[in-house]
Amino acid sequence: AWTHFVANEDIARVSCNSQMLTKLLCATLLCCTIAPVCLANLCPCEDQTLCNPIEYDGKEVYAFVGESNRTEWTQYDWTRITTIALFGWYDPELMCHAHKNKARVVGLGVIPKADLTSDDKVDKWIADQLSYAKERFLDGINIDVEYDIDAGSPEVDALTRFMGKVRDRFHQALPHSQVTFDVPWSPYNVKGTGIDGRNYNFTALADVSDFLFVMAYDERSQVFDTDCLAQANSDLFWTAGGLMAYLKLGVDPDKMVLGLPWYGYDYQCVRTGPDRTCFIKEVPFRNVSCSDAAGVQVPYVEIKHLVDISRGAPI
Repeated sequence: AWTHFVANEDIARVSCNSQMLTKLLCATLLCCTIAPVCLANLCPCEDQTLCNPIEYDGKEVYAFVGESNRTEWTQYDWTRITTIALFGWYDPELMCHAHKNKARVVGLGVIPKADLTSDDKVDKWIADQLSYAKERFLDGINIDVEYDIDAGSPEVDALTRFMGKVRDRFHQALPHSQVTFDVPWSPYNVKGTGIDGRNYNFTALADVSDFLFVMAYDERSQVFDTDCLAQANSDLFWTAGGLMAYLKLGVDPDKMVLGLPWYGYDYQCVRTGPDRTCFIKEVPFRNVSCSDAAGVQVPYVEIKHLVDISRGAPI
């Protein structure tokens, strides 16, 4: 997804201290218990039923959404979208609009790698994410860690246990919630190791998640070719090969959702070769000398404009 980040206002919350109850007259829509502090999350939707969880168990059309306003997201095809994943921000108006159209809204979570092997830190992290989701009437969480993990290290199994805990606790606290995990476009690179060093147990992660979101983009994050060349951000044949590799591992196809990009890369060619081959500057990423970090991400709308004005001529 082509995304930016922003912090929006949280849903209004009202709290009152039990010691002040004799001095305050609380509104009828706020009910306080005898606990020292009580918290009421007020539904921001005009139709209060829109804060109820969404129940859906069919095929997914899943969209990551960054900072945007209603002039943008009201233009989405809401007859198709089933889940909106908010990428680093929150908008109560979008939540209400999505729920009105029977689409889930989920948050995004990233736990530090160093915390994976600590039960206490994992438990606290999950509790914090659950509180965040409940306060904002969200329908689940998407886990997008993307860090490198060495094959055979304790973090491999720890990541799987972590995901199992997240799903179990979200499903228990929010019965219709959705818990998903982002995976690279393929389980393996051409060297037979994990993409970008992500040596995860993908079959186990699929088992303990509602589904895996396959990120079929940034496919040139590590370039192992003899020459450092500019190539497609999301190549048809590489993407198909990655999906087949997951199937060969035994991942259930019903547990995968294919993610495609709405952006590409603009590269500066240091020289060109036959058939307009573009040689690019070597910019290393995770111990590989060539990567797409040599380019600049460009949104789909700009790419489409270039294609339109080129009228089929080389750009």
